[in-house]
Amino acid sequence: MQLKLIGQSHPTGLTNNLLKIFEPRPPLEYKPPPEKRKCPPYTGMAQFVSNFAELGDPEYAPTVQEDGVILGADTRATEGPILADKNCEKIHYMAPNIYCCGAGTAVDMEAVTGTFQIYILD
Repeated sequence: MQLKLIGQSHPTGLTNNLLKIFEPRPPLEYKPPPEKRKCPPYTGMAQFVSNFAELGDPEYAPTVQEDGVILGADTRATEGPILADKNCEKIHYMAPNIYCCGAGTAVDMEAVTGTFQIYILD
């Protein structure tokens, strides 16, 4: 049984408003690639080492409780200026009484802690 569709003249049977969706857009205007700028050379961190706290310095004193140490971390993970994850776990359980706190690349921290748990603890 064939149905005759009224007002459809396209071989696909799509209506005009649906055909508009699939119309090709005009070609993009060519823009030359941007000029590469010369970046300043990389420098090391050696000049700043004296600014870091060392074990035993009064400002390097983690909060100690009667039965342990308090660890704190935020839960945001970013990709450049973009907030990629609002609930990223940055304190990783490794073993009883061993935790790993991460800052920086969250994926690297998960890989390192996962490897530790698989190969070192088992």
